[in-house]
Amino acid sequence: MRHGHGELRYKNGSVYSGQWMRGMKFGAGKMVYASENYYEGSWEYNKRNGHGEMHWLSTNERYSGNWKDNLQSGFGTHIWLDSGSNNKLLRNRYVGYWENGLRHGKGTFYYSNGSKYEGDWVENFKHGQGTFTFEDGTEYIGPFDKDRMVKREVAKPDVEEPAPTKGKKNQKDGGAEKVAPESPKTRASNQAKKEVEQNPFRKLIDITDLIDFEQNPAEVEKECQNILLRHNTDLKNWYKLYAKKIEATKSEESFSMTLRQVWRLLRDTHVIAADCSLA
Repeated sequence: MRHGHGELRYKNGSVYSGQWMRGMKFGAGKMVYASENYYEGSWEYNKRNGHGEMHWLSTNERYSGNWKDNLQSGFGTHIWLDSGSNNKLLRNRYVGYWENGLRHGKGTFYYSNGSKYEGDWVENFKHGQGTFTFEDGTEYIGPFDKDRMVKREVAKPDVEEPAPTKGKKNQKDGGAEKVAPESPKTRASNQAKKEVEQNPFRKLIDITDLIDFEQNPAEVEKECQNILLRHNTDLKNWYKLYAKKIEATKSEESFSMTLRQVWRLLRDTHVIAADCSLA
């Protein structure tokens, strides 16, 4: 009877290496399946139980957290890795509670396009109270019913009444001459102007604590937001480069930088120099 530490190779190519108790996988161990997917962590009675990490190489996914009878249960992080991108933000990621292998309880889902949902989950559905932050920084806060925003109101486009035209009269009704409806091209142009005016950095980045002592805080904040928007492409490229460097030494779901890496980023982007320090 297997007991203690050992390795078992199955006929289908799977390999288990770890602790055994009375012939069953029990304790710390690693299981490499025939598909090359693998699990490393705690086992009880031949099943994944306790804390462990599962890698699905076939679908490029990973889960790290608690398990119960081979299913995600308790708190854990599931990330959908994107091997074709160097940007960690272009990856779906869920951090929260699970039950029977489903998202259930409180949790936060970070979407690859930059949007985010934080709130209640029921069997993989956004269900209950929650906050959905769209990629432009706008938010919906309220109840959800199976992924549906119950009280979301879609803003209707503003329709201005045409000003009466002097001179020519409509012979049929005697009123002012009718104004031609707005063309789709003009409507799209006006909408684009509105979107440009709504700078997303205004909601995505809060620097109010840094500008309290400025003579005109509102003007300084607006200028900083405009600078970020103007250099958005360059910032993304720099982030992509440094995210790739950090990924070599840190976990996939890490979005943070060490102090040394921050200084290198600031140096390489010429934010700081010999004659211009952060101080």
